[in-house]
Amino acid sequence: MPKKKIKFGPFLIVLGFSIVAGLGVYLVSLGDGSDGGNGNGNGSLVRFVGTIENANSIGFAIDSMADTCEYYQGRTYFAFMDANLQCYISCFDHSAKSWSSKVFLGTSSQYHGSPALLVLDNGKIVVFYSCHSGGFKYRISTFMGDISSWGSEKSVFNYATYPHPIQLSNGEVWLFAMHGTSYDHGKLVRVISTDRCNTFGPIQSIIDLEGDTICYVSSIRVGTNGFVHIFFSIYDGSAGSGSLTDIYYMCYDPFDARWEKVDGNPISLPATLSSVDKVFESGSTFTFPCDLKLDSHNDVYILFTHGSYYKLAKHEGGTWQVYDITGGVNDNRDNGRLRFDGTTLYAYLTVNGTYPGGEEPLRGGEIGRYKSVDGGCTWILDWKITESSSLNNIDLRVPLNGERDLQCIWHYGTPSRTISCELKYCGERPRSIIFDVNGDGVVNILDVKLVKLAYSGLINESMADLDGNGKIDILDVKLVKLAYSGFL
Repeated sequence: MPKKKIKFGPFLIVLGFSIVAGLGVYLVSLGDGSDGGNGNGNGSLVRFVGTIENANSIGFAIDSMADTCEYYQGRTYFAFMDANLQCYISCFDHSAKSWSSKVFLGTSSQYHGSPALLVLDNGKIVVFYSCHSGGFKYRISTFMGDISSWGSEKSVFNYATYPHPIQLSNGEVWLFAMHGTSYDHGKLVRVISTDRCNTFGPIQSIIDLEGDTICYVSSIRVGTNGFVHIFFSIYDGSAGSGSLTDIYYMCYDPFDARWEKVDGNPISLPATLSSVDKVFESGSTFTFPCDLKLDSHNDVYILFTHGSYYKLAKHEGGTWQVYDITGGVNDNRDNGRLRFDGTTLYAYLTVNGTYPGGEEPLRGGEIGRYKSVDGGCTWILDWKITESSSLNNIDLRVPLNGERDLQCIWHYGTPSRTISCELKYCGERPRSIIFDVNGDGVVNILDVKLVKLAYSGLINESMADLDGNGKIDILDVKLVKLAYSGFL
């Protein structure tokens, strides 16, 4: 994008380089359109970082990798837990470009009880939460797409950890969990609901590891072809604080109604380490499973950490291939998430944690978006989502089926499990309407009034934070006035 300089009074605005020199603020980063724009043909996107108002939180459970956010029919639903173990849900309206107020769902017994969220095929939302090595609680929204009203609290399982709900095309909901108490949860189990989570059937063992070995599952995904994909690492429970190692994989074939390895060979249940695919052998180096995503052909892409590196695995040429993405992993449970945009693969990663406080001082760090256009073989850093942060950015999530204007959610602050943090999010919008606060397609006097009202504290309007500094201040008022006047 060529430089374009516009003088306005004492201000010098340099478009395309994210600098408003006279105001002295970081504004936004402008995309080069290489991603193909946002679908409206203008090919130029503005990147932004915002704060979810009224939602201070300890994040999503320090060790849980459950899916907490999902896009459905113009809204992204997001479940989270605060510093008092209170579970809430909020939603982002992609037309209004604003967050709803948070709605209380229930209370977890400890920090591992972070929510897992699933939008059902009828548009209702179900959220599971509660505890570590205990029973899950859950609630179902009363109406489709509405988080204001919920049914009574229900229970499932007596001893389980980390819920992973999915729904198949036949309407069945499969709820997976690590089963057992304390370090005695080597099994991955499943219960099935045929009535959209009102009731669940008996417990079925899917993976059963021997002795003190624990099955640590990160992501369970359903492809558009109906296949169900599971990947996991293993944990030596006999050591108490042992190390996660190796990466394994298995899938369910709906056509043959059986579990299989990647090459189609059947797996008898319960599966064992010898019967599933070993994707990566880590030796004694800590290996954390981060995410699994599928491309438009339902090919599997697995993200994990190994020592100080993020790596990506995929099956090609009859074998599992593993590629380096980047270094910067400073904590055993630094995490990342994958997202496809057409054929472009993005990895959202936390790197180089440095904050000296909290219980895990190096967990998290700065967030970068890494980009691959060759199926994960090579990577470049194409967006420094955060830079020079005073505290660490931790526990990021990428919404399932997400849109470009809400790509990633995380919490910003100490990793301590007892101190509230801010919830942040980022995305990209068409450059031509970055200052269109009310979403009517033009920048007009209504946008100026909205920013002024938000600056005065009379309304909550997250999109009024035009410079992305996490607050609505006089700089946002000046920016929208400049845009309305035609100078931006």
